[in-house]
Amino acid sequence: MPSPAKYLCLLLIGLCMSAFAYAQKQGQQKIDSLQRQLPLLTKDSDKVIALSHISFAYFPIDPSQGVTYGEQCLQLAKHIGFDKGEALAYNALGANYWAKRNFLKAQDYYLKALKINTRLKDKAQMARNIHNIADIYLRFDPNKALSYYQKAVAIAHEINDQEKVLGYQANISSVYQVQGNYPEALNYLQKSVDLARKLHRQRDVAAYESLMGIIEMEIGHYSQALQLTTDALAIFKQIAATNPAKDDIPRTLLNIAKIYGKKNDLKNALLYNQDAFRLFDQLPGNMGKDYAAECQNNIGQIYLDMVLRKTKPDTRYIQDTVLKSHLYQSEAAFRKSISISLLVKQWDALTIAQHGLVKVQKLLGQPYAALDTYEDYSNFKDSIYNAEMNKSIALHQMDFEYNQEKDSLNTLNKLQASKIQFLDQQRVLDHLKVKQQWLYFFLTLIIFCLIAFYFLYRYRLAQVRLNNDLHSEKINKQLQEAEYKKNMNQNTLATLISQMNPHFIFNALNTIQSYIYSDNKKLAGEYLGKFSDLTRKILDNSNKATISLAEELALLNLYLDIEKTRFGEELNIVLKVSPAIDPENFYIPPMLIQPFVENAIKHGLLHSSKEKQLRIEISVPNEIEDTLEIVIDDNGIGREQSRQLNSKRNGHRSFANDANEKRIDIINLHLETQKIALEIIDKKADDGSPLGTKVVLFIPNSLN
Repeated sequence: MPSPAKYLCLLLIGLCMSAFAYAQKQGQQKIDSLQRQLPLLTKDSDKVIALSHISFAYFPIDPSQGVTYGEQCLQLAKHIGFDKGEALAYNALGANYWAKRNFLKAQDYYLKALKINTRLKDKAQMARNIHNIADIYLRFDPNKALSYYQKAVAIAHEINDQEKVLGYQANISSVYQVQGNYPEALNYLQKSVDLARKLHRQRDVAAYESLMGIIEMEIGHYSQALQLTTDALAIFKQIAATNPAKDDIPRTLLNIAKIYGKKNDLKNALLYNQDAFRLFDQLPGNMGKDYAAECQNNIGQIYLDMVLRKTKPDTRYIQDTVLKSHLYQSEAAFRKSISISLLVKQWDALTIAQHGLVKVQKLLGQPYAALDTYEDYSNFKDSIYNAEMNKSIALHQMDFEYNQEKDSLNTLNKLQASKIQFLDQQRVLDHLKVKQQWLYFFLTLIIFCLIAFYFLYRYRLAQVRLNNDLHSEKINKQLQEAEYKKNMNQNTLATLISQMNPHFIFNALNTIQSYIYSDNKKLAGEYLGKFSDLTRKILDNSNKATISLAEELALLNLYLDIEKTRFGEELNIVLKVSPAIDPENFYIPPMLIQPFVENAIKHGLLHSSKEKQLRIEISVPNEIEDTLEIVIDDNGIGREQSRQLNSKRNGHRSFANDANEKRIDIINLHLETQKIALEIIDKKADDGSPLGTKVVLFIPNSLN
């Protein structure tokens, strides 16, 4: 979004555009009427005045046509020696070049008009010209603009023109806004509001209250700001029913959007910016395009802020679908602003849009596009456009003041007295100047070439470094992803082997065989069905990164049914899931619980001579939000005795725990905040005898 100073400069243009909107309503009718009367006029002076009115009426509609009529008016006024008409022509040309954003030419014509009106002592036109010059200075030198506005107000008071005093006081407020002197700005706007009420100009009351809302926003008084701007909007809508001004409502909507943006209410800020843009985009000509570009910049920044609020500061690429959608909408808005800004030569809005687009392209993973956009942004940002503008305007002002002084008799006498001395000195210096100019030319050329070569070298070196960094980063990322996938596949395979190990398969098949030999076909069929379902689910889930807790519990229940069939009444299993958990909406890595359950049965309970108890509890701990706590508790022989028994078996290897622990380590490497936690507790009695093993797993619901 634009800085407060730049934004408040545009507010003055907004005040002028209020007049433009009214002119657009009646301008074409006035132009048509004057064009019909023009051939009927017999006096050249009347034709000059008519041409100046036509030119001025064109500037909010078609400034190119306005320039054409203004030049015709100027030629005729000079031909007949009509000074007042010549001043009118200069003023109309200044207005049209102002509308075309050619501020240098506009100021040049306003200064020429002021020179003539000063000579004619036409104070009303002098105040008008000084005000127009101040409008241009507001963009580049607020202090000088304030001085000119104060001169215009003083002349308006002198001739008792209350309507001019009304507008000029509001313009002085704009200068104080740019300078950050908000109390003084509010003071002048309040004066304008009081005078507008006295003059029964309801529309001006609304316009100035809307500007007061912007000042209250800058101070931080958001409630007052919204009250003022919404009241102004209501007045404008009421006026629009009978006397519409096309830019009042969208400008007020934009002000309200600004206030919501300052309040960080992105939803309302977005809606009001979109409404304002739609209305500005419908305005004829280029008069609403500055604001239209600003609206698109605001929309792009809002969508970008929506993304940045939900990402970490070091995020480089956005993967989330919803956030990507916001980024694409932000990109479209910034590109729209760029196209509008280029059309109307609004460089401030253009650089803002380019800077925003660079951020969006980086987050979308488009480094080369971001680099190209950043180069365009740097070219405009580092441009000497404003510096040259300031210099040229200062030279114009010096030229005007010099010409005023030169026209006085005293200055002419001084110039005549020093002319002979000047000519003598000039002859002596001319020869030296020629040599000096050639020397300066060659030195400048050499320095320029050296500087150009230096910056070209630096630019090329930066490009090569950037390309190398991007290429290296891409390769490292690909290697990391490949290593991650390799480790995950290896550990998934190890877990699969641990779950479907030959010992378990042989035991299951032996059980089926015993049922067949005992002619218990029903049990054999049920057992075989469960065994095939378990095998299929394990194979299906082995290719998935995560599955729902419901799917994992279904697989676990199948496995436990098979084991209970083998052990019969010797094995007592309790599986308890907290009612606070929604198994369908909680995702965990597949085949993570079953290996620990298998170890509890195979290595703990199988060799126990007492009643075999296995308890599985799944709950949500109060102190850790959105996390599962899984407890697998058995009363078996414990891990130490199990290791001693396994060491006596030749070739025995245990995969389940090792594979699962490796899987957990690899998964945790790619989790940024909450990670999977595993704790294995050896339960012992007071005398040190084993009471079994307890496995505790903490799994966050952030893996999907």
